[in-house]
Amino acid sequence: MKSFDIEFFYGSNKNEFWKLFILAKQLDYKFPYDFNPLKSWLNHNHWIVSDIVLETKRKNETALDKDLGNIKWNIKIIQSIFEKNQIEKIYFTSKWVLDKFNIYFQELIPQKYETIQLISPSNNGLRNLRWANTQLPRLKNETSKDYRIRFYELALK
Repeated sequence: MKSFDIEFFYGSNKNEFWKLFILAKQLDYKFPYDFNPLKSWLNHNHWIVSDIVLETKRKNETALDKDLGNIKWNIKIIQSIFEKNQIEKIYFTSKWVLDKFNIYFQELIPQKYETIQLISPSNNGLRNLRWANTQLPRLKNETSKDYRIRFYELALK
């Protein structure tokens, strides 16, 4: 099987987000091959995917949030999403994103919503799981990858 990137959020073949999402939602898709059916499912089930960063330059050639520089925030799009939709939950794929959302967006959005921090879907996301373990204790002998899948299953219910 050839792996490849797609032009969509979390579309890198190194990022596990869509694989975790599909497992957690118990969908019968194989990412990235079933990408169009997955997009249809997202639309039909009223899931909106966006990025809080509109434009950035990387300080280093990594996927780490700390390497983002000269950031322009995606304020207009995020405001538009909230104006046109009743948002109940927002899922964040890192603490950095959640923190930046709270700094740059939270006061612009009048409606109430629940925020949920997911374990990062990148390979680096498996390095420090102590914060997640306070929300969902890890099972004895559970691998980091299995733990992350179980965390997503619970969080995305």
